[in-house]
Amino acid sequence: MPDSDAILHAASWPWAVVDVAGRISSANSAFCQIIGYPLSALVGLDAERLRLSDRHVVRRQDLPEGLTLLEVHEDFSLQLQVMERSNAQLRAIFENAFEFIGLLSPGGFLVEANHTALSFIGCETVTPFIGVHFADTPWWEHSSVERALLMDAIARAGKGELVRFETTHSGPNGRLIYVDFSLKPVRDKAGDIIYLLPEGRDITQRKRAEADAVTAKLEAEAANRAKSEILTNMSHELRTPLNAVIGYSEALQTGMFGPAPSPKFKEYINDIHDAGLHLISVINDILDVSAMDVGKVDLHEESVRVRDVVEASVRLIAPRAEKGEVSVSVEVPSDLPYLKADERRLKQIVLNLLSNAVKFTPKNGTVNVATRMTREGQMEIVVSDTGIGMDADGIAKALSEFGQVESGLARSHEGSGLGLPLAKGLVELHGGTLAIASVQGAGTTITVTFPAVRIEAG
Repeated sequence: MPDSDAILHAASWPWAVVDVAGRISSANSAFCQIIGYPLSALVGLDAERLRLSDRHVVRRQDLPEGLTLLEVHEDFSLQLQVMERSNAQLRAIFENAFEFIGLLSPGGFLVEANHTALSFIGCETVTPFIGVHFADTPWWEHSSVERALLMDAIARAGKGELVRFETTHSGPNGRLIYVDFSLKPVRDKAGDIIYLLPEGRDITQRKRAEADAVTAKLEAEAANRAKSEILTNMSHELRTPLNAVIGYSEALQTGMFGPAPSPKFKEYINDIHDAGLHLISVINDILDVSAMDVGKVDLHEESVRVRDVVEASVRLIAPRAEKGEVSVSVEVPSDLPYLKADERRLKQIVLNLLSNAVKFTPKNGTVNVATRMTREGQMEIVVSDTGIGMDADGIAKALSEFGQVESGLARSHEGSGLGLPLAKGLVELHGGTLAIASVQGAGTTITVTFPAVRIEAG
């Protein structure tokens, strides 16, 4: 059957011929392809042993001389059902998506829009707008500026560019809505642009939150400046009379105006002088903290011999330590290098830390101040005490402005609550860090670390 064979092999339908013994005698390439076997493996194979899947449909047709023609094709009905179900799911997603989604022709004419997009303009159906240029639809008619943005976006997307920008929309109730909008070209398998896909998300809540945050920040900054100005003005107003009080009390202490008429008189003069010094110290702390809050603290840097600063600070704190029966020890290596720093501010840091340590250390306790170099080439100043200690909340409170840990010792030595925050701020101005390790009832260790770039040769 040469003519029949030629017809068989030329046919596009998947055919095979089965002989009277039930074996395949010939098959065309379409049959081999759909079955997944080469012709050499099929010839002589029992037709009943063909491995066919559930999606294959087999038709048989009797031929002369006892031969049988097999035709095999795939059943696409199941696949069509899956596709239909998939399309329905995609449609449901499209219609119920949170984003405004549509479909445009490459020239920008509306093909489709989902429910979210329609709700933006208060419409139930897209039918009146199909075939209308997107720029002429209610989504863009509220602003010529926004319309111009869209026209530019359509032109760019039509050339294959993904375009994204923020725009606005006037809702049905007149409320201005902010939209994160994008326009994406959709290509076919050949790479040609067949659609433009507009997508938008309502970002009004985010934009308003951002605006509120900016407003709150500006208000906080204004309030902070006002607070600092008030504190500064009040502090300056207080310093003038206080300096007079301190000056006159010192004159009375020295007997400039004659001897004290009684021991009680002398005691009161000493109390007046001490109270004046305490108030001046508090006011100076307030001025420094206020200046740091508004960024008005400048460092006058020089090469500082840290040993001298530490020893001078210990001498200043010694009378208070003796009065509280607290011993103070110093550990400063003789070969400690110089530190590039503001000497007055460095002394202020060490003095504040020592003052706090002595203040919160009970009778017969100890305070130690030590300096050392780290392996990383940094310099550390460590102030430790055997005082009352703090828990985590206490540390946070001690580092906050005007915060002070509650205790009997604190109440007996009132302060501004600015010592640690001020020291921390001054350390950070030098590019360093201040760390607190403390156990309630077992003491506190404060470590100040200055970066290696500030270390100088002695």
